[in-house]
Amino acid sequence: MSVIPAPTAINPTAVKKVALFATCLNDLMWPGTPIAVVKLLRRLGCDVDFPREQTCCGQPFTNTGYAPEAEPAVRAFVRASAPSTAATIPASEPPDSTSM
Repeated sequence: MSVIPAPTAINPTAVKKVALFATCLNDLMWPGTPIAVVKLLRRLGCDVDFPREQTCCGQPFTNTGYAPEAEPAVRAFVRASAPSTAATIPASEPPDSTSM
């Protein structure tokens, strides 16, 4: 199930299935990054899976010592990601995001 319409691939005979993992921080602060990654992967002939159910993976909670509170988010993320057999590609934040 795709969120972004697929453009025509440059090399349609070399289709590779990938699953995109866009972090919630990225989604909130730089929403154009995952969109650009999807467009680029599709232009390269990849079939991109971006589950609508994919939300927070729990990392903000676990990074700040709230592991028990993170568990529901982690479980939901795993459920959303589990059906995919594709290689997962994280759409990371811009390099200077840690300086915020």
